[in-house]
Amino acid sequence: ARDEAENMSRTKGEFLANMSHEIRTPMNGVIGTLQLLEDTNLNDSQREYVKVAYKSADSLLSILNDILDLSKIEAGKLEFEAIPFDLREIVNDIVVLHASKAEQTGIYLKSDIDEKVPQRVIGDPTRMRQVLINLISNAIKFTSEGGVTVRIKLKLKDEKDALIRIEIEDTGVGIPESKHQKLFLAFSQADGSTTPKHGGPGVGLRIVQ
Repeated sequence: ARDEAENMSRTKGEFLANMSHEIRTPMNGVIGTLQLLEDTNLNDSQREYVKVAYKSADSLLSILNDILDLSKIEAGKLEFEAIPFDLREIVNDIVVLHASKAEQTGIYLKSDIDEKVPQRVIGDPTRMRQVLINLISNAIKFTSEGGVTVRIKLKLKDEKDALIRIEIEDTGVGIPESKHQKLFLAFSQADGSTTPKHGGPGVGLRIVQ
């Protein structure tokens, strides 16, 4: 029974990876075509339709990428880079990118970066960006008043290594202690009643973990 369950789990992971990859290829074609269409002579209504279609396609591609990453994680095939990058630059770029979305909901988004944090570190900038975007997007999504702060502190440092603590603090609805054990489960949300309002496939925090 255990072997059968493991085989089923492996088959599910392979299916998710294959389907995500297969759907992603035509989705890239759809997005590329919409970008070309946007550059043609369109009236205002047509341009608005293209913009809505592009946003929808881009959101779908983001979900597909998350599912593909999740399947890699479950299969133990997610690899990390070790290259120099500027952590401050990544944080500032993400804050600027999400600031307008925060403002639209009437909240603030700001960063608080310790001056002692090294200018450049070695790690995986793509995964760092992915983790931060997931956490910041969640914080904005579940905050209706007040705001979100991205706080970065240097805990320890020597000639070779730095221990850096990154916090995403918000003034949102919070998470009941009884729901904490569900936080990092794939395809789940701490409160199922919020799913219709806030949406999302429920894989973001699993990827973050």
